[in-house]
Amino acid sequence: MAASEQTPPSTSPQLMNIPLELREKIWKLLLPDDVGPTLYLYKKDYWQHRYATPSDNDPEYDPANDENNRRLMFCNDLLRLQFPIVLVFINCETRRFAVDWARRQGLDIDYSRVYPTISASFDPERDFLHVRAGEVLGYFNGLFELLLKLPPGRHFSIRETVVDNLALSEAAFGQMVEQDYLRNIFRNYLLKKLIIVTHTTSEPPSEDEVLTGSSRWELKEEKGGEYTWHDDAFQFHGSKYAGKEELYELIEEGIKALPERVLNHPERETAFKVQLAIAIKRE
Repeated sequence: MAASEQTPPSTSPQLMNIPLELREKIWKLLLPDDVGPTLYLYKKDYWQHRYATPSDNDPEYDPANDENNRRLMFCNDLLRLQFPIVLVFINCETRRFAVDWARRQGLDIDYSRVYPTISASFDPERDFLHVRAGEVLGYFNGLFELLLKLPPGRHFSIRETVVDNLALSEAAFGQMVEQDYLRNIFRNYLLKKLIIVTHTTSEPPSEDEVLTGSSRWELKEEKGGEYTWHDDAFQFHGSKYAGKEELYELIEEGIKALPERVLNHPERETAFKVQLAIAIKRE
């Protein structure tokens, strides 16, 4: 339901007679959790053909001929999560409190409707693109399906995506290793970190939550260790996870197939890492 169609909840007169300091403590309890490394679920059609613009800082941008600015790119600007914060709808005081919190969190605030809408855009350095088991083929085929739809004889440059971190469900990771897909991740993604999501703290998001961006999940790294690419080899740092021996064997099998030319990419500023994590649903 759009914000303009919602009926704002009423505020108890007795509540507004409470001292401001105590009211603010109550408002704080009604805010979402602070924003951490967030999962953005992969959906179809994130690969698109677009024209580069001066604001893209594209070194090959041609101001004289827009036909030379055709690009095929993974549009991470489409990755967005909604924050339905009830404080926005109560009164001016609670609305200011919610908006101030959103600004501190670096969230986007849209004032074009009756009530402000608050959302989070994808932060490639902090957040993770999440691919689940049923999306593995679509994840790899998205670009190729788009290529097949292009008019013959038209030139489009393919741009590496601005996605630093990828999260795979344990089942999706297993599929990629089994079908030898893992190495293909690096064709269009210059990754810094690969997270394998071992389990979630509640039921996975529904299809409606995925489509509307209304479900927020964050990652909590499992205790133990990580694989880090260092000195032309993967090194394990930490201790093995109890009960995860088979998964560790699968990880080691998978990372052996990763090509050194991409792991040693000159634009990679930090060592590539592989870790395990839990997905936690945030309110």
